[in-house]
Amino acid sequence: MKYGDIISFFRGMYEHKAVYTGKNDKGEDTVVHFSGEPKDKTNATVRTDLLRDVGSNYTVDNKLDSKYPVRSEKEMKATVDDLMKNGVKKYNLFTNNCEHLASLIRNGKRISPQVEQAQEDMQTYLANEMENTFGGDYSTVPKKKY
Repeated sequence: MKYGDIISFFRGMYEHKAVYTGKNDKGEDTVVHFSGEPKDKTNATVRTDLLRDVGSNYTVDNKLDSKYPVRSEKEMKATVDDLMKNGVKKYNLFTNNCEHLASLIRNGKRISPQVEQAQEDMQTYLANEMENTFGGDYSTVPKKKY
């Protein structure tokens, strides 16, 4: 792995994202990520942890690189240093989650394909329900990005 690689940990219905930050003084792999209590992310913070403590079932997931340029290692390190020193906005599942953090560090943009896909799925479901209940075609209702 290389500094800045996005690491995906499968967690059932979603993938937790972290960014590989190299080896510590003991030669152990480290990552930076949002971390909070399971089922309660209201006080989640950005922190550095050992890769093995976050999980062992993971993959490198740099799929956003095909759409957005990868920042230099120097830029990524500066962003991580800034986040660790000054903190980050409060965790929000839809606008500021672990995937937003990882893409910000690696690609310079807060992006969460998982949230975008969930929004599209929900809009499709609701349009289908409205069509089944009221009739008509709701597939053309404008989509709102959050």
